[in-house]
Amino acid sequence: MERVAIAVVGCGNFGSHMARLVHELEPYRVAGCHDPDEAAAGGLASDLETSVYGSFSDILADPSADAVLLTSPNHLHCSQAVAAARAGKHIFCEKPMALDVQECHEMMEAVTAAGVKLMVGHKRRLRPQYAKMSRVVRSGRLGRVMAVNINGFYHRDWWSWWLRRDRGGGLLHASGVHDIDFLRHICGEAGNVFARSPVKTDHRSDFEDQISMLIHFESGAVATLQVSPFSPIRTFRQAFGVHIVLEQGGILYDPGDCSVTIRSRDGGEERRRFDNEAGFRSAYVQELTSFADWIRKDREPVLTGWDGLRCVEIMEAAYLSARTGRQVELPLPRRNAPAVIRGSLSRTRDLEEPALFARGLSMPEGPAFDAGGNLFVANCRADHVSRISPDGRVSRFLATGGKPQGVVVNPDGSLLVSDHKLRKILRAGPDGSLEDFCTRYGDGRRLRGPNEILLGPGGQVYFTDPGTAWRGRPTGAVARVTEQGVAEVLADGLEFTNGLDFHPGGKAIYIVETTSGKILRAPLDKAGALAGPLEEFVRFPGRVGPDGIRFAADGHLYVTLFGRGQIAVVSPDAEVIDRIRLPGLYPTNAIFRDGNLLVCEGATGGIWSLALGVEGLPSYSERIWNGT
Repeated sequence: MERVAIAVVGCGNFGSHMARLVHELEPYRVAGCHDPDEAAAGGLASDLETSVYGSFSDILADPSADAVLLTSPNHLHCSQAVAAARAGKHIFCEKPMALDVQECHEMMEAVTAAGVKLMVGHKRRLRPQYAKMSRVVRSGRLGRVMAVNINGFYHRDWWSWWLRRDRGGGLLHASGVHDIDFLRHICGEAGNVFARSPVKTDHRSDFEDQISMLIHFESGAVATLQVSPFSPIRTFRQAFGVHIVLEQGGILYDPGDCSVTIRSRDGGEERRRFDNEAGFRSAYVQELTSFADWIRKDREPVLTGWDGLRCVEIMEAAYLSARTGRQVELPLPRRNAPAVIRGSLSRTRDLEEPALFARGLSMPEGPAFDAGGNLFVANCRADHVSRISPDGRVSRFLATGGKPQGVVVNPDGSLLVSDHKLRKILRAGPDGSLEDFCTRYGDGRRLRGPNEILLGPGGQVYFTDPGTAWRGRPTGAVARVTEQGVAEVLADGLEFTNGLDFHPGGKAIYIVETTSGKILRAPLDKAGALAGPLEEFVRFPGRVGPDGIRFAADGHLYVTLFGRGQIAVVSPDAEVIDRIRLPGLYPTNAIFRDGNLLVCEGATGGIWSLALGVEGLPSYSERIWNGT
């Protein structure tokens, strides 16, 4: 083979850059260009004096095209690579290889069956500064790698398909995949991954705002990688510095001045600066030239499809770990890894995966329906209450200026909103107007910091008032609002009081004490006051505990386990009979509607619907509206 005739698939900014580079390299001839944007494909083809393919199928049918250069959106890589392999085309696929490990294995199986080559463009390990660090590590003169840290906090506004998990893959697919490849390059294969992500607050994307991960390699090395595009302190080029700890020294890469410093324990030091832009070009040239030589001369390639697969595997493991709270062992199963790792949705019944009902919320709490089926939620990591239409459309209803925690809808359609920061309960009219409803106790003291709020069986307003209570600081209370508009303490000296609900018969109140893991229960008298002390009904051990509770009509209690990503189902005799898995770790509260349980979840910033076929108890307002 004289020259490799390669067809360019994807003529956006990066695709155009790669095509122009390939055009300059002696081993290649650009066979043609394809992009759904005909103008982009035509402009690039004109510049490179080549032809335009009207469709991807035209490339596969072209016997003169030896290979494809895939710079298309990530979600297309698998289908395009598999089709290209079956047509006998070699494949250079830009990173990330695919959306998940199953797609990667499908690609590898296709190229193996067809006997064609597949390289994934992880060029970072080939850039001079990274190659320098690799040579020092591989030389062994400073001993083995013990630990590595890479900090990827930077600012960048992602766009288009990158903002969608089903097209781009997620945060690590957008930034982090190169670093994972470099970590593998210097540490070997990964054994397990542990990751965490915070509550979601930016809703332009549908994936994590940040992820922190710990990778334990089979070599014994441990690496940490943190990625977030929301730090204005650094640009993308200034972030992702590398700090390597070795047995006899250390290596530090500072992307700010593109320098690598190597220092041994005996004090010897070497420091070198690199030309970053020249390094980019040399890395691209090296990987592309290697790909051509692999095809033409069967020379050992600098990268293969397996490198791409292992990187996607580590990323998928990180996502799964962040969503489940568990360490994920590698390698992942080749098929259906999420289902295998997460396990069954329920321990006792067959359920469909939760469906996303609404998104774009900030730690949603305190859900309540109005007579028209609109769902109101408090955004407790923001300052406003959202209204969600029956078809899932989210709109901003009102801003309290504080930290809203709970919402109830009165029979007259007005809302009551508890605000922890403002230390008051507000009344909101249907037009969003606000006024104080309850701010003080009968003795003149201000509310401590109200949390969950609910209308009792007789229409009285009950709320939990934890204030600054926490573990070892039992200053939380349970209270109700009297007819005079002041609060009355029903129980005091509690830890962080949170969710509350009433027994289906209306004769008992149940209170969540999150920091102790307990759900407490007390009988109510005819006037709605406590007829006895709060006593433990059920307890969930561990440092993360229950948050919200809702009774079903059959007397079972559904409990959101914040930090565990589960709904626990508790029988009337206090036995935990089921745990239902959720897409995120931070469920806060839940509400029943038409046989479904709608769950507020913070990590995804969404409301998720579980089709349980279970009816909930109608609220006091719903009973008034329905005449029951």
